[in-house]
Amino acid sequence: MMGKNVIFTGAWKSENSGVKVSVPLILFNEDDNQIVYCPALEVTGYGKTEDEAKESFETSLSMFFEYTMHKKTIASELTKLGWKFHGKHKPAYPPSMQHLLENNDNFNRIFNGHNFRKVDQQIEIPMA
Repeated sequence: MMGKNVIFTGAWKSENSGVKVSVPLILFNEDDNQIVYCPALEVTGYGKTEDEAKESFETSLSMFFEYTMHKKTIASELTKLGWKFHGKHKPAYPPSMQHLLENNDNFNRIFNGHNFRKVDQQIEIPMA
């Protein structure tokens, strides 16, 4: 399970306030690697150990936010992934597990072909 010390902060965090949301993380093994996958964001981290996979995931997540904030495409990217927004500085809702299973081939493959465990992790999405 993700430790309480996992906090998603870093260079990607803008000066503007962010939106805190809970997203599912899928942890599983593939090809002798530990994988941490967030189907709601299409972000993955991996490593030989779970700690390495978590660290890799945090780096990937940071890069995702840094890139989309720089390009000013975060809202459009999240919308493409099935997120729902209710106005600036209001809650953002990730896609449901059912939506992900129906619309995300990667998640469907993992869900139906791997032993995994799901944990919910709160993250803060920077909003411009």
